[in-house]
Amino acid sequence: MNELTLTPEAVIQARRLLASRPEVQGLRVSIERSGCAGYRWRIGYAETTDPEDHRIECEGVPLFVGAADLPLVRGTTVDYVRQGLNRMFRFENPNRGEVCGCGESFSVEGAGDLRK
Repeated sequence: MNELTLTPEAVIQARRLLASRPEVQGLRVSIERSGCAGYRWRIGYAETTDPEDHRIECEGVPLFVGAADLPLVRGTTVDYVRQGLNRMFRFENPNRGEVCGCGESFSVEGAGDLRK
């Protein structure tokens, strides 16, 4: 199972983002504690990296995932979608459990509390 996969639309957007910031090393995909279900996704620029970061190359796009987040990210597909007037990255994780009512946070089946 791949740790992280980008759809063609996500690759295009990731390349656009990186082209606008040539000084960064790639994109950072992370998970933070949030909401009623437990976690939420974050994607941003990897301005610096840590020796424990896991580097994933997707269609030439460098992605960085912290060691603590890697178990929660495994198997995730990242898409870039249009929803009405909004455009956003959407994460499809096969290990996802519950999603809160507003859709802001999620739990991961079998993960327990990996991010204490």
